[in-house]
Amino acid sequence: SAVTGERVGEGPVQISVISTPGLCGATMVATTLAAMLAELTGTKVLLVRLQRALPHERLEGLHLHLSTIDRTIDSVRRAFEERSGKPVELSVGFEPNGTPEQYGGQLSDLVNRVRTDFSYQVFDLPSDPPAVSASAPWFADVIVEIVENGKLEFPAPVHRSGVVARYPVINLKNPQSRRIPVSACAPFVIPHQPGLGAEAALAHPRSPG
Repeated sequence: SAVTGERVGEGPVQISVISTPGLCGATMVATTLAAMLAELTGTKVLLVRLQRALPHERLEGLHLHLSTIDRTIDSVRRAFEERSGKPVELSVGFEPNGTPEQYGGQLSDLVNRVRTDFSYQVFDLPSDPPAVSASAPWFADVIVEIVENGKLEFPAPVHRSGVVARYPVINLKNPQSRRIPVSACAPFVIPHQPGLGAEAALAHPRSPG
């Protein structure tokens, strides 16, 4: 991980950030994680934000739709070359009537088409519809999940064994979440404080808050 120094095998790494429905923090974690990876590793990082959209809708910034990857990916990849330093953000539209297998297959296709462009791909997956976040095991090496509460546990070793590594995160901004002792174990705990985000995390990457 960006903090512990673990590396998920060789080649590009796909990280999905999801949340239990009703909990906040996934987008903040995805944004911060992408920024930390770019800063601490000095490599190119892609931040993918999924959002509901029809195929003809234009999304903000660099964008494509899961249903039109074949027709649009080449022009999007050319735009990647013009951006450096900070993570490249890509908005990806989807229609909300798919299954986890369908979304997983489409996102696997996207992963494979840009795998030579980035060392890390961070996916910000919405919890609604649930099938989107449930698709993460189809294409991700690592899943970071915002949970309401949890018990201390040591994360399993990370290897390219076909088993997805999972890291629970407690965000204390969620009203029912409770503080637990912070250590090298999981779940990780995000303190509830103003201004918390990528800039603060880069300034204090190992701070327990």
